[in-house]
Amino acid sequence: MTGGDGGPRVRAAGVDDLDAMVGIYLSSAGHHATLAPGRYRVPDPDAVRARFRSQLEEAEPEDVHLVATVDGVVVGAADAIRRPDGSPGSMRIPGRTAEVGIAVLLEWRGRGSGTALLLALEGWARAQDLDGLVLDVAAENEDAERLYRRLGYGDVSVTMARSIAAEPADR
Repeated sequence: MTGGDGGPRVRAAGVDDLDAMVGIYLSSAGHHATLAPGRYRVPDPDAVRARFRSQLEEAEPEDVHLVATVDGVVVGAADAIRRPDGSPGSMRIPGRTAEVGIAVLLEWRGRGSGTALLLALEGWARAQDLDGLVLDVAAENEDAERLYRRLGYGDVSVTMARSIAAEPADR
């Protein structure tokens, strides 16, 4: 799909990539759990494997699953899953978008794999005649946010949360 000159190559993911994809996801989960332990955890590897296997085997034709490789080693993975176009009864203007998920092994970050994966997803989105790609980034994940902003991604909304557990009732 992409690559050459010793840089990352991006190609379609397959079931043969499952072990590598699980390892990449668990690496990313560990990173997120360190950044924000109250919101992230490292899930059970078998549950991750089952989820990814199901996603790969039951992938919808309008979705895409990719891996980035360097010298044949899978170092990153990404997917884009089509979102519903929106309801005519919503105040939001309907658009054809896909939700992006992306992870790169910690030791391979900053070497172009994330950029290669995102650019490949953008090419796929253009070919699908989508209006855009949407992704979430943890507020604490400054390196990922810097990458996304460098590639032209920007804020659309702010997700806010408030913990309800152990809050006093007399507010």
